[in-house]
Amino acid sequence: MLIGVQRLRHSGPLSGLLAFVAFTAVVLATVVLFAALDRGGVHAAPVPLDHYACYPTIFSTFKTRKVTLADQFGKGSAVVSQPAGLCTPARKNGSVLVNPRAHLVCYPIRVTPQPKPRTVFVRNQFGSLKLLVVHPETLCVPSSKSTTGTPAAVPKNLDHYTCYTIDPESKFQSRVVKLADQFGTSRDTVVTPARLCAPTRKNGSPLIRPRLHLMCYQIKSPTKGRRVAVRNQFGLARGLPGLRQRLCVPSTKTVQG
Repeated sequence: MLIGVQRLRHSGPLSGLLAFVAFTAVVLATVVLFAALDRGGVHAAPVPLDHYACYPTIFSTFKTRKVTLADQFGKGSAVVSQPAGLCTPARKNGSVLVNPRAHLVCYPIRVTPQPKPRTVFVRNQFGSLKLLVVHPETLCVPSSKSTTGTPAAVPKNLDHYTCYTIDPESKFQSRVVKLADQFGTSRDTVVTPARLCAPTRKNGSPLIRPRLHLMCYQIKSPTKGRRVAVRNQFGLARGLPGLRQRLCVPSTKTVQG
């Protein structure tokens, strides 16, 4: 920068003006570049976690079992019951899928001891949200899925998630998004925050993306699932999904208390 100023002092009026304009343009371009980098605009890496569209699902018979769970809110023993939901990778407003074959099957759980409620700030593509995380409700397990035959091997590039009931303390503006998954494409209304899902160590399993959560929103959608077979660490099961019910969005969180 000093060299540019010294050159301006020794040049004629016209050439000095042109040099000053060029110098100013370089400075402004640099400022814009760093501002964009701060906003994650230039060279921003894509989030390595998909959006998920979730369906209430009637599954075949399941044998209740116990597991140990540990996440950022606590650890304990959980009784896992009959699965009740299927979440499939989804394209929101044309986004690109990261792991199109990695699904989640969600099981109701009873955890002891219960973790204490925590206040958190969540941030994602919908903005920031302050909420109270209340108690663990479901365990979502990495799963493969097929609509025509036997599912493939269980995906290894996706975390388990413990999903918590929440009490939002910030207002949320409903909006319409275009959602596309293996069951169909529709314009769905995102109504309200519903659950926060935290990456979880099940029976001591390692975490893959410990800072990436799923913030799940209640939605209104005309899209309905169809019969599936799923495979995960609990075995094989068959299910019939209903209407698309929730959209889970990759999110980060900060614990406040």
